[in-house]
Order: sequence, then structure tokens, then C-alpha cells
Amino acid sequence: MKRWVVPFLLAVTVLGLLGLPLRVELDSPLLGTPAVLVPGETLEIRLATTLPFLSPALTASLEGPEGATPLTLEPSWNGIGRVFRGKLPLLPDGGYALRIRTEHQDLRFPQAVFVRAAWPRRFLVVQAADLIPPGNEALLDQFVAEMNLIRPAAVLLTGDLAYTGSEAIYRTVEAALIRIQAPVLLIAGNHEREHWHRYLGTFRTTRSRVDLGPLRVLSLDSGHGRDRFTPSQIQWLRDELEHLEGRTPILQAHHPVFPSDKST
Repeated sequence: MKRWVVPFLLAVTVLGLLGLPLRVELDSPLLGTPAVLVPGETLEIRLATTLPFLSPALTASLEGPEGATPLTLEPSWNGIGRVFRGKLPLLPDGGYALRIRTEHQDLRFPQAVFVRAAWPRRFLVVQAADLIPPGNEALLDQFVAEMNLIRPAAVLLTGDLAYTGSEAIYRTVEAALIRIQAPVLLIAGNHEREHWHRYLGTFRTTRSRVDLGPLRVLSLDSGHGRDRFTPSQIQWLRDELEHLEGRTPILQAHHPVFPSDKST
């Protein structure tokens, strides 16, 4: 027997013990990086699994006010994780929870998918940051109420969702954002970096691409410092800007992407 066989078998056994039962975690779409689609467009669901080389058997559906609509999905592998794609069914406009069921899990992700039958020539996009200054927690409920009053096409939250960074405050922010009746696209700020594990435990958004009809929102993580975009982020942005598919890009980051010209 060759020397590598026993270590290889041991490694496979350990991986199996650690990864079984097979469990999944949703990468996108999520609250913060939703899919905003016209019926008939392709919905792409990206999953991470405890054993990347195995494809989980799952069912998926979209849950809205009128009940659950099952999705027909085709699995594939993109070299990083599992991807499931399918056509978005004909559904009324609005936000939907994505529900994923496997043999061992029943997962539900509110406001993960938004249906928009058509995009008007002009529409409103709101940008905000620094949601809960210390001592002003009541402003969060006011913000949600105002967003639902003006009904924007999307809400861009460019970081500093909370200042204290406790698990409880992130759950409070999450519960509030779920109540907004519009797609919420968010990215981290410097305060999220101070409590990075808690932020990722709730939102998991580091960079993303979300299409809003004729617009493409590219969200970058600058939370670790002003003017400190990593080489991989710059390469990602360059690649995205070269493949806009006719859409107009919007760059979303907590810090300025381009230096300001103080002479004007």
C-alpha cells in the first residue's frame, strides 16, 4: 500500500465526520444583498455547504402575503460553492422571504427577493448611513416609518448600522430593516469592523452586486480604513465595471471612493 493512502483515508474520514450531516448556509440573496427581478428573469441562489464536494438535496420557495410559491432550480458548482438557478415565477410586486429546506434544515430569509414587474423611467433611491447614533435608538423606528411612507425603489445603507456593536443591537437593526417595504442594500462601515464577527453573524455582506433595473449597485467594504481598498476589491470592481451589461453603475462604500477636489 502506498504511503499516502492511509493519511488520505483518514483525512476523508475526518472531513466526513465534521461535515455530516450536510448543512448549508445561504450566501445570497439575503437581506442586505437581495435579488430584485422581473418575473421570468433568472434567480440565482448561492450556498456554502459543510462538504463543498457534495450537492445538497433541497427544496426552495418564495413566501409572500398570498402564500408559498415553489421554485424549480438547477444545481451547479462555481468553484467556490453551490449555485442553484431558476426562472422567477410570475408573482405580484413586493418583497418575498426565501425558504430553503434540506433533510436537516428549514431556513427562512425575509426580504431576500423582490419582484418588480416593470421599472418606470424615473424612480427614487434613498441613501443613508449611521443609523443609530448613541442615545437616539428611537430614530430607527422613525427611519423605517419614513421609508415605508415614501416607498423608494431601494434603500442603500452605507455602513455604521450601529455604534455599540452588541449582538442585541444588530438583531434590533435586522428586525427593523425587515420591516422596510423596499430592497435594502447594505455595506459595512468602520464601526462594523470593530465588531466584525457580530456583523457577519447577522448580515454577512462584505461586497456585492445588485441590479435595480437600469442601475447596477456595486458595494465595497471600506470599513477597515479610509483609502484602504484591498487589491482583490479593486480587481473585483474593475471586472464588474467591464461587464455592466448596459447598466449604469452606482458605487456604494462607507468612505469616499474617489478623492474630493477641494479647489472647486
